Amino acid sequence: KFSLNKKVIFEDADISIKNGDRVGIVGDNGVGKTTLFKLITNQIVGYSGKINIHGNKTIGYLKQDSNELGSKSIIDYLKDKNGFFEIEKEKDRIELLLSDEKVTSDSNSLERMLKKYDQILEKFESLGGYEFENNIKKILTGLGFQNYEHTRNCSEFSGGWNMRIALAELLLSNPDIMLLDEPTNHLDTEAIEWLEKYLKNYKGIIIVISHDKIFLDKIVNQIVELYGGAIFRRNGNFSNYQKQKEKRIEELKNQLNTLKYKKLKEFVGNWYSYETWKSERYAEAREKKRTLDEFKLLNMGKSKSVNIKFPDYKHSGNEVISFENVSKSFDKIEVLKQVSFKIHKRERIGIVGINGAGKSTICKLISNVESPTNGKILNGHNVELAYYSQESFRNLNFNNTIIDEINSVESKFNQEDKRRFLAQFLFMGSDISKPISILSGGEKSRLALLKILLQESNLLILDEPTNHLDLKTKRMFQNALKNYHGTIVIVSHDREFLDDFVDKIFEVRNYSVKEYYGNYSYFIEKRDA
Repeated sequence: KFSLNKKVIFEDADISIKNGDRVGIVGDNGVGKTTLFKLITNQIVGYSGKINIHGNKTIGYLKQDSNELGSKSIIDYLKDKNGFFEIEKEKDRIELLLSDEKVTSDSNSLERMLKKYDQILEKFESLGGYEFENNIKKILTGLGFQNYEHTRNCSEFSGGWNMRIALAELLLSNPDIMLLDEPTNHLDTEAIEWLEKYLKNYKGIIIVISHDKIFLDKIVNQIVELYGGAIFRRNGNFSNYQKQKEKRIEELKNQLNTLKYKKLKEFVGNWYSYETWKSERYAEAREKKRTLDEFKLLNMGKSKSVNIKFPDYKHSGNEVISFENVSKSFDKIEVLKQVSFKIHKRERIGIVGINGAGKSTICKLISNVESPTNGKILNGHNVELAYYSQESFRNLNFNNTIIDEINSVESKFNQEDKRRFLAQFLFMGSDISKPISILSGGEKSRLALLKILLQESNLLILDEPTNHLDLKTKRMFQNALKNYHGTIVIVSHDREFLDDFVDKIFEVRNYSVKEYYGNYSYFIEKRDA
C-alpha cells in the first residue's frame, strides 16, 4: 500500500512476475505507473507490504527524462557507465606485469596474479570482450546515430538524443530485469522498429510503460492496468487485453446489483480490515476483495469523453502550401535539397523519416519559423495556420495560471467549453488555478497543445503532439482532429495514430521528400517492397 499527498496510489496491490515475463503497464496519467517503477528500484520509501527481488537479479531502469550525461564522447561514456573502462584498464595493467620477469619469477606472486587475471578476463568477456565496442556501435546505429556521431560529446546532443544514449546504456548493461518508462517517446519509427527486433531476442524480464499500442502488441505477453489503487492483469498483448477487458466488463455489469454481488460486498466489509487480519476469514476476505476490485473497471468508462467540435472558421483555397525547389541548410549542413510538393485543402499528411532527416525543418518552413536557403514556399488563399512544435511550451507565459493562459487565446469557444477541454487534457478542478511555472514538462506540453487547438486556423502543423498523452487522452485528441475542418500536417512516431488518421505520407529521406497516397501501413508495405 502506498499513498502520496493523502491520495491512495496502491491499496493491497499484489503482483508476481517470473522469468520470461514481458509485462506492459498501462493506465491513465497519474494512476501510479512511474511510481511503481520507483518503488521497485527503492527510489520511494514509506510504503507498507513487501517488494521482493529473488535471486539477486540486476535491474536496469530507463526513466522518461534523462540526466546530464557530461562531456565525454558517446562511446567513452557508454564504456565508463558499464564498467568496461576500469576492467580494460586493469586487464592491461596485469598483462604488463605478467610480461615483467621480476614479477613472474616469484611463483606465489605469479599464482596470485594469474588468479586475478582470470577474474578480470571473466568480467571482460561477460561484457563482450573485444566485441564490446562493436556492440556499442551496432546499438547506436540501430537507435539512429550516424557513424561520425559516435565520437561526439554527449553534451552536444539534445534531451531527446540523450534519452537514446541512456537507452543504449541500458541495452548494453543487459540486466536481468529491464524497466522501460515510455521508451519510444523520443524515437522515430525506424528506431522503434529496430528496438522491437532487439527486445525480441532479449532473454530477461521486461516491464514496460507505454502508450504505443503497436509496440505493446509486438513486445509483451501480459498487460497490467492500474486504476483506482488496484491492479488488473491479463495474459496476452494489448489487443488481446482490450478484448478480454470488454468481455469482463459485460460480465461485471450483469453481476452488479445481484444478491451475489451484495453478499460479496458485505463479506469484504465485515472481514477485510486491520482489526480482523488475524482471523481465519481475513485471507478469504482478501481474495474476495480482489474480485470486488474488478468492479472498478465499470467506472473506467464513466468519465465523459468530450469531443472538441471546432467552430466554422474561414476556408482556405484548394492549394494550401506549395514548395518549389526548396533547399535548406544550417551552418553549411544541407538538410533539404530542391524539394517540391503541394499540400491541398483538407488533406491529412503524416511526415515520417529517421531523426535528423528534416521532418521538423519542413514544419518550420511551412510555419514561417525558418526561411528556405533556396527555392520558394507559397501560401494559398486565406491560409491561417497554427503550429505546435516540441518546444511550444516555451511560448507559455509562466507567470499565468493555467486558466489565464487558455483565456489569453482568441477563440470562439466559451468558458464552459474551455474548462471541459482542460479536463480532457487532465487539468481538472482546482488544478486550473495552478501557476504554469510549477507544471512538469509533460503538463506544459499538453497545455501548449490545447492552446494550438483553440486557435482559429484552417491549417494545423503538429510536430510530435502525442508524446505526453496517455491512451485515453490520445484517443480524445485524435477524435478532435477528425472533427477539424481544415488541413493537417503531422510529424509523429506513433504508428497506430498515423494509421487511423492520415491519408498521405511524406517520407523525408536523403534530402528529399517522397509521397505515398495512403496510411502508414500502406507506406510500410511500399517501402519494404
